[in-house]
Amino acid sequence: NVINYTTFYQYKIINRSSNTYNNMYIGLFTDIGLGDASDDFVGCDVGIHTAFGYNGDANDANGTSWGYGINPPFQNVTVLKGPVADPGDGIDNNYNGSIDENGETNSMNHFLYHEGSHGIYNGHPGPPDDYYQYMNAQWTTGVPVTYGGNGAGVGPGATSIQCDFMFPGTTDPAFTTDWTMPIGGLQPADMRMVTSSGKFSIAPGETRTIDFAYITTRDTVTFPNFAFNRNEVSKVLYWFNNNLLSSCPPPVPVGVLENNVAAEQLIVRPNPAKDIISVENIKIENDYIYTISDITGKAFNKESFLKKEIDISDLTSGIYIIRVENKNETRFAKFVKMK
Repeated sequence: NVINYTTFYQYKIINRSSNTYNNMYIGLFTDIGLGDASDDFVGCDVGIHTAFGYNGDANDANGTSWGYGINPPFQNVTVLKGPVADPGDGIDNNYNGSIDENGETNSMNHFLYHEGSHGIYNGHPGPPDDYYQYMNAQWTTGVPVTYGGNGAGVGPGATSIQCDFMFPGTTDPAFTTDWTMPIGGLQPADMRMVTSSGKFSIAPGETRTIDFAYITTRDTVTFPNFAFNRNEVSKVLYWFNNNLLSSCPPPVPVGVLENNVAAEQLIVRPNPAKDIISVENIKIENDYIYTISDITGKAFNKESFLKKEIDISDLTSGIYIIRVENKNETRFAKFVKMK
């Protein structure tokens, strides 16, 4: 069931310049805003490459319309596969116990929180250096995050030892002391967090990608249940790592597209539709097969594409993806089926 509460993303970065860039990171900046946004904690689990937000108490917003009520969920940001690491860097970049294996990728390599205020050492990033320092587990002053307390040497359990991950519980292999936001003496608030993957280099013409997922888990009996959350996220990791993504709907590109790809995608009319859809922007003589799937990946129709009009009257109302393909190309579009 956790797959039904997960969305998957891939960012692709292409170096079109003539320069080689070193010491790069990809940062995921997240404003959790979980139900009532004013009472959240954040943390991370190093072993499952995941940062998360969770509620400060077991009854979010006391059951009012803008909250989740009793036993609210965790919202996770999980790095499924980071960019390829630099070979021979002597670092276990994916935390699998091996160093410099062939094709090693980065993972969640740093995590910290920041507050929603401006002009403070742990507030909203401003100049470009602030973003880079956050991705490298440093405050905007350039001072490294330290283990325990508030991450800046203040509060219960505070140390002067530099660390890569804030609030990891007991999942950071470099430390044995439990550290969460409540243990560090912080109060729930409107929290932001930064998850970064790196460092890595990219030469002219090279491409680097990061795959990640937003995963929502909810134990309706016990809160906060960190073990339950870890188990649910681990299912998604297993699913991704074992090439089970074929059960997903075809991906829809939403970033910067090259070579006018957007103009080559399918056009569905009418949309929304009730009984018949017409598929445009494709030649029907090219021996295509079309497949219609719902948003969970379940396929309902797979037939030869012989005409541009397709009967959808037997589908229930909802959102669907139509995929039209032959041996040379694949095109797709999203449409809404009305009652």
